[in-house]
This record gives sequence, C-alpha cells and structure tokens, in this order.
Amino acid sequence: MLIEFAVTNFRSIKERQVLSMLPSDRVKAETRKNPLFPIPKYKDLKLLTLAAIWGKNSAGKSNIVLAFRALRWLVHQSHRFTQGDLLDANEYFRFDIGFENRPTIFEIEFIGSDQKQYSYLIEFNKKEVIREGLHYFVVSATGKINQRKLFVRHSGQAISFGDDFKGLRKPIEERTRPNVLFLSKAISENNTFLEPVFSFLTNGFQISDFSEGYIDFQTRYFAKLASDSAGPDMEILNKALQNIDTGILYLKASKMDNLPKNIRIEEQLDEDLNEEQLKERDELVDTLKTEIKAAHRLFNGQQEIGLYEEFPLGEESEGTRKFIAVFSALMLMLKKGQLFIVDEFEKSFHPHLTKTL
Repeated sequence: MLIEFAVTNFRSIKERQVLSMLPSDRVKAETRKNPLFPIPKYKDLKLLTLAAIWGKNSAGKSNIVLAFRALRWLVHQSHRFTQGDLLDANEYFRFDIGFENRPTIFEIEFIGSDQKQYSYLIEFNKKEVIREGLHYFVVSATGKINQRKLFVRHSGQAISFGDDFKGLRKPIEERTRPNVLFLSKAISENNTFLEPVFSFLTNGFQISDFSEGYIDFQTRYFAKLASDSAGPDMEILNKALQNIDTGILYLKASKMDNLPKNIRIEEQLDEDLNEEQLKERDELVDTLKTEIKAAHRLFNGQQEIGLYEEFPLGEESEGTRKFIAVFSALMLMLKKGQLFIVDEFEKSFHPHLTKTL
C-alpha cells in the first residue's frame, strides 16, 4: 500500500510535490462515507483506498504517473548499467536554468509485502546517485513508532548500514557503480532481506495507459492465471460481462502452439541468460501463447440454434476489450492489495465499470 510519494525537479514538477494517501481530519471524521484501509501492525495508520488528482491541462498530473514509472525503472534496471550509462530519469525542470544541474529526488513511503512500513529515497543527476536511503518503522511495546535505518548512502562516502540490515554489505557496496542503486544491485546478488522493498517498487503497483498493447497483454495474462488455477476468477469476469450486456456468454482460454503473428520475441541463447531471465522469458512466452475466445449465441434468422464459441477476443469492440482488461487487472490488484495507477481516468473507464467499482 502506498502512503506517500514525493517528487522534486522532474519534468514539469519544479519544487517538491507530495501525493499522500493519508486522510485529512475531515475525512477521518466521515469514515462511514469514506471507509479507510487499516494497517494491522500500525493501529493508528489508516489509508485512503482511492485518490484522484485533477487540474487544468499541462498542470503536471501525468508527470506524477511518469515519476512512478521512472522510479520503478531505476530500481528494476539500474544494476545492469555499465560505467558511463546516463540516468535518463533525471528529467529536470527545463524552464528555469538554475534547475539543470540540480538532482531529481523521489521519496516514497509504503507498506511492503511483509506488512512493514518503509521509507525509501533516491536523489540523482544524469551521472550518479547522490543519495539513497532506506528506513523502516517499528512499533515499541508502548505503541510508539520509531524509524530505524537499514542503509544510507551519500556520493563519495561509504554506505552506512543500520544494525537491522541483513545480508552482504561491503562486497556488494564495492561492486555498486556510482550510477547504480544499491537496492537494485543487492537484489541482483540475491539479498532476500530486501525483497519486500524491491517487490513493491517493481511489482507492487500497476500503471495502466490502456493502449492496445496493454489491453491485449492484460487479458492474456489474466486468462493464463485463471486457467492455471482452480479459482473462480474467470467465472466472476464472465458474470460481469453478462451484467453489462456485451452479448458475451462466457470467455474461455486455450494455449496456442506458436506466438501470435503480430508478436516477436528477440531470440537469445539460453547460455546468455541467467536463471531469473530464463524464468521471466518462459513465463512471458507462456502468457503470450494464451488465446482467449468469446462465446456468443448463434442464430438462423430469428431462431437461436446454438453457440458460436470461437469468436476471437480481438474482434470484440474496443469498449468490451477495455472493460475486460481493466476489470481483470482490478481483480488481481484487489486480491493482492496492490496499487493501481490510471491516467486520464474519465477517458479510460467504461461507465458500467465505474458503477461496478
């Protein structure tokens, strides 16, 4: 769960701006109208389940979404950077010459998969990470919340580790280049202690742009998960499609022998990939080979004569396909308690989906 996300000197965001999921006093007083999300280990911490940013065109709303993307990219990919690779996520504010040489700063506070509250900060320019820090919060026997350091890094200095940090320290620090996040490097070298932090920052939130590629992949991904498990997920989606009168009786998933004609994955030799990359590739191929067909009633004139069960999902209307993609994504997010980020909300959601939510 997201608590707060702060952004400084990124694209149109000049000074520090904070997106907070902490409720105001007014909202706390109206919990019957605005149910809050309780955090079990932190009894005084309750979070909003929904937040919206609105404003005029070019106010910077979409750049908050892009900041989430940039943070995720740095955490997920920076361990692969070589000497001299630029930190392109340093998209500084361009309309004030004093900001060109200033760093971009991302600060995020969240609840990890281990139900601990974390605070993570990175400050960087085009060439190097200037500052990186990870803390977590513990609740004492008296109920007091204390912030504890896991590690703090400043450019040109040795990393300062807290007593609670577990796993290799100096060997990984020595192999962490100036343009690489220590968190990213430590995870690449199998530090499982940091996994809840890495997991949230890379997989804990989904950003939807509702592009054609997103709609296609999301529906295949959901169908793969639904067909691999014995759960009711596909049944729930089928019922939702019936309720909005799409004409679809049900969806079914099957496996194709080959990838769709419009998709090609760059071929790499197995020996060029590590175990993690091999697993990611195989899962991606398996997802892309999942084919979804829709069943409709079949008529002869006015007489219903049976079912047409092999209608390609790609030939359904854009509104129906978007509904399936968004509804299935939300089902997965709600099940995992993850964060779902949507840009241009009013243009993205089917009216029936809004009502359903």
